[in-house]
Amino acid sequence: MSGDKTLEMGAKAAEEIAKTAAVYQPTIHDAVAFLQRLIAPVEQGAGLLADYIKGRRLELAIKQEARIRELMRERGVSSIKPMALSTAVPLIEAATLEEDDDMARMFANLIVSHISDSGDGYVPKQFTDTLRQMSPLEAAILKAMGSAPDRAVNESGMMYTASLPHSYLDAPGPKDKDVPEPNRSISLALASLRQSGCIEGALAWGGFTLLSQARVTEYGRAFLDAVSPSSSK
Repeated sequence: MSGDKTLEMGAKAAEEIAKTAAVYQPTIHDAVAFLQRLIAPVEQGAGLLADYIKGRRLELAIKQEARIRELMRERGVSSIKPMALSTAVPLIEAATLEEDDDMARMFANLIVSHISDSGDGYVPKQFTDTLRQMSPLEAAILKAMGSAPDRAVNESGMMYTASLPHSYLDAPGPKDKDVPEPNRSISLALASLRQSGCIEGALAWGGFTLLSQARVTEYGRAFLDAVSPSSSK
């Protein structure tokens, strides 16, 4: 690519960023002011947010601010318990980069969980990394597992995974034969969820772990409580 072409593309990109900033200028100040309230101390948070929220992120930040306010109302959170900088910065950074609507809502829920005074008040910092590394497919599978009907789960909490995230099979039983296997995409997603500690598979002879059956771990349940309360039971 020639130097002139590169300069032309750079100029167009800068122009688009300027247009975006102009469109959202009336509301971005309100959004940033609200997000600053989530951070303690506010003075340091203000400077960090000014550095992070630029360009395309302007639009995403405004959408996230609206989601957070909506979820606060839905969850009955009337006051804000500010997050420490070490918690707030990576979380808000990730939340204002996410373009998938379902994942963005999970980030917004996680923020509300951190700033809420309800419950025992402890939300692990690790939840931010867990969510940041999670794909939409993995999130859909975990939420489906967390809200599985009783008929799909046996006494040990195990369920068949082959039909997830769209449907459920009947609960595994000791006399089951021809256990259905998940396809490659589902298998990879399950392996990633297992690596993050959100699920565990069934133990087979020889100490091997099978992901054709799986259950949500205690960590996974707590994670769902924080990022998708309606998916945890």
